Amino acid sequence: MLGRAIDSLLGADESPEVRRHVGTLTAARICTNACYRFAPPFLALIARGVGVSLQDIGIALAIAELAGLMSPLTGRLVDRLPRRTALATGLLGVGLGTVLAASSTSLVMFAVALVLLSQAKVMFDLGLGAWIADHVPYERRGRVVGLTETSWALGLLVGVSVMGVITGLTSWRVGYLVGAGTVLLMAAVVGRGIRPEPRADTSDHHDQRAGGLGLASLGTYGWLIVAGECLLMMSSQTLFVTFGSWLGDVFGFGAVGISAVVFGLGLGEL
Repeated sequence: MLGRAIDSLLGADESPEVRRHVGTLTAARICTNACYRFAPPFLALIARGVGVSLQDIGIALAIAELAGLMSPLTGRLVDRLPRRTALATGLLGVGLGTVLAASSTSLVMFAVALVLLSQAKVMFDLGLGAWIADHVPYERRGRVVGLTETSWALGLLVGVSVMGVITGLTSWRVGYLVGAGTVLLMAAVVGRGIRPEPRADTSDHHDQRAGGLGLASLGTYGWLIVAGECLLMMSSQTLFVTFGSWLGDVFGFGAVGISAVVFGLGLGEL
């Protein structure tokens, strides 16, 4: 059923390689997004489990977000790796980071886990984007990318909701471990399923005009767009970091109740 749905969304023009693997890669990204998005709604529970305040554990999230500045370096590494290696390594890193988060006994340990998880997810996401660029012509790429991008909402709608229910029945550590298990399983599936290919040579497609571009070329309106994006990210992070603890403090929501709200948010995103 899932295969027929993907075929209908992709159309008849895509290669067998894309048809065979885009569903698997989308499922893998759902799992990585679930692990990445699990912490904010349940931050108060995690803070109590680690033995720190909500404000202090917010610092761990901030450090993980600032670690995103390392993403260009991660991108350079992805460019040097075969696509399958980048995808499988990213999934393994997300799994290990999630296991480390589940095992955290201190704020520093939890912060390190989130940094590893976020940068490994960047590696997988960049590897996925590069794999799509290698296999899908530009004029049809938006359709394939759009399909894989449903994984952001489904990671919340399905992944975080399931992990949250498990948290309500057991603990947040078990919820994290279940997420880690699914990611590591997908690492094995992707590692075995994706065809090994040499690193793509893009030297013939280099745009010589790009050499003269830089931050100075943004202009006034470009910098306003950058500032707007930063403010948008700050606002969304403020919402997602606080809404779980707000529901618990004001309305007495437990992990299962928060999971129901998360399900609704994920449905809206989808």
